[in-house]
Amino acid sequence: MNEFGKQLEEQQQILSGTAEKINYADKMYYNRFTEDLSIYHKLGDVPKLLGQDEKFLLECKTKRLKSLGVEAIEEISSIPFSETTGETFSNEKFTFKRCSKVFKRKITLKSKKGRDYEKKQNIFIDADIIFPNPNCIPDDEKINCPYCGEISELKKLEKGCEGCGKSSFITNHFPKTKSFFYRKSNSISVLDIGKIVFICCIIGFFLVIPFGVKGFIEDVSVRFTEDTIRNAIANVFIFPFKGVMAGLLVAVFIIIFKLIYDNIKISALITKNLECKTKMKKEMQKNGKPFCYENFESKVIFIIKLIFWCDDREKLVCLNLKNHLREFNIVDSVYRGFMDLKSIYTKNNICEISLDIHMSNVYFDGKKFIPKEEIFNIVLQQQMPINNDIGFEFSNVTCPLCKEHFNAFINKECNFCGKEYDAKLSEWTVTEFKLK
Repeated sequence: MNEFGKQLEEQQQILSGTAEKINYADKMYYNRFTEDLSIYHKLGDVPKLLGQDEKFLLECKTKRLKSLGVEAIEEISSIPFSETTGETFSNEKFTFKRCSKVFKRKITLKSKKGRDYEKKQNIFIDADIIFPNPNCIPDDEKINCPYCGEISELKKLEKGCEGCGKSSFITNHFPKTKSFFYRKSNSISVLDIGKIVFICCIIGFFLVIPFGVKGFIEDVSVRFTEDTIRNAIANVFIFPFKGVMAGLLVAVFIIIFKLIYDNIKISALITKNLECKTKMKKEMQKNGKPFCYENFESKVIFIIKLIFWCDDREKLVCLNLKNHLREFNIVDSVYRGFMDLKSIYTKNNICEISLDIHMSNVYFDGKKFIPKEEIFNIVLQQQMPINNDIGFEFSNVTCPLCKEHFNAFINKECNFCGKEYDAKLSEWTVTEFKLK
């Protein structure tokens, strides 16, 4: 293979996300972000380099919880020796890195009118970090101010943002955590095992106490001597011990059965998820452009949570629903990590995808909190060919007519020429959404 052929092959590997893995610097940034996220849960300080879309989503969630009269107290802490893993993908301007690690999460939901809800679980925190490719971000590139979100040219932001007056350089904008979400760890935790063992042992202990008391009475009533009293007392202690051991044996069988059942169920979901990823990549690459599945996955989870928590959905340009959208009084939502592709096809230059998304949600009905494992069907459309812009945010869209930038969360129409923005020209938009 000649030198040009080798370079072409290397470039193709980068575009397909196989040539580069996350390095020490990526892990350090990821750790810094998760530390900032932990501070946010304690003090409310939003991580500075979090993307504007995710900041908007956090605001929506805060408003929704407040309107429902719910207070959420959240704690996350890293599990010792858990390794940070990741995926890498590059396009013309940016390099996208998905970093992931297991954390302990404790969520406490409080309501003035109802019972509190508390859950401890091991979860993955998946963060999508983007880096600018060398010399690919020109000075006249329009980006969001990292402090107030105002859109302006990079060279103007260096002199001072027109909105807040603060100066920012490219090092203040990148690397940037474009999005993040919690993903459920589907393996049985030590806490769950401990609960099963404890409950079974307690049940075993109390079940055999009547037999121990009965044996004590029989021994004493036959012959009331020192030996019979000693044997009776010994039986009182031996029976509960036997009960605890029997409970422990039952717990072992329950844990083994649960592991087998969960693995069979999860294996089927993992297989469907891999098929979804493979089929989508194959279909999208027909357009001659590389496709980042992880970036697409993040966008889908982001839009679903917007549907859950945004009070004014009419403002959302990413929604073009054909059916009435029901209200979801969801106060906590964790992605289970599974997407099942139902259909994908292109008609009249519009690509349509139907997916089943698996989520773990907590509802609040005004009195109590109700955890549910649910599947949502979502149908998305986008005009072909897919541009796969991994740096895209709805807080900074480009008008197709006058090419000016504006915040699509605030206005559906361009601030400059008044043309209504059609999101599916550049991004995925939702046409159907329902609970299965």
